[in-house]
Amino acid sequence: MRRLLQSINTGLYYQGPGAWTRDSGVAYSFHRTSGAIECCLRENLSDMQVVLKFEDSSFDVRFPCFLEGVPHVVTRHAGTHRHA
Repeated sequence: MRRLLQSINTGLYYQGPGAWTRDSGVAYSFHRTSGAIECCLRENLSDMQVVLKFEDSSFDVRFPCFLEGVPHVVTRHAGTHRHA
């Protein structure tokens, strides 16, 4: 399973800071779902969704990143936090 970020407005997938693609195969795959959400906070990305991408696309799962009103705390490891 790959963990991707996708713009809800454009359908483009995140490749890295300032880089986007239509091809999910070359999109950046996060090690953890929380890493994708942290990226949205860090880069101030809005209207994004996390895509859990499987080999069989019929199993793909998408859920929006609702970050409005979320405190800007980024968890690095259990029990340690860094305020952005």
